[in-house]
Amino acid sequence: MKNKQVKNPVRTSQWQRLLRLVFAAFCFVLLTWMAFNTSFQGHQMLYQQSYQYAKSLTEQLALTAAEPLEQSNKPRLGHLANQLSTDSSIQSAAIYDAHGTAVALSEAFSPYQREFGVTQATPGVSKLSQPIVIPITSLQSNKPIGFARVNYLPQVAIDDSHRYFHEVGRQVLLMLLITCVFTWQLGRGLKRWQLKRYFRKKAKQLK
Repeated sequence: MKNKQVKNPVRTSQWQRLLRLVFAAFCFVLLTWMAFNTSFQGHQMLYQQSYQYAKSLTEQLALTAAEPLEQSNKPRLGHLANQLSTDSSIQSAAIYDAHGTAVALSEAFSPYQREFGVTQATPGVSKLSQPIVIPITSLQSNKPIGFARVNYLPQVAIDDSHRYFHEVGRQVLLMLLITCVFTWQLGRGLKRWQLKRYFRKKAKQLK
């Protein structure tokens, strides 16, 4: 025989609310952990990409400076250092001989100190300028004849990508908020439908 009785939604709603609250708290903790973890990993990835970019520039400087360094062509070496330092992410560039004497310095050259770093902090990315040193080898004898040093600013290098990264994060957060509001309204609609169905059944039973 078919059971025509309907459970009282008012009584069952307390357990449903408790389960929903526990589930919502679990989802909130999970999403918060994922957000922080993803943010840190994303910043680390941007930092690694910018570091490889700056390292490749330094390697190119060391390769290009090999011949003029052997010829002691200081104007050419100075031009190479100044040309590299025009990049917004490069703070300074310098070329040294085998004895560690500075042969060419970019016009924006400054000694590496803590106060020259970018002040804005980014999770997973150092806010200080990072020095990259690449040895310069002779094109004929393949022996070291000096080294090139470049100071680059990680946060300046990843500035555009970092802004886009956070813009995407804000869009995802907005979509999550819209989904939460839609789910809440859907739950209210289902609750009203349960109550109407319950009262209709009760009215039929009383008749």
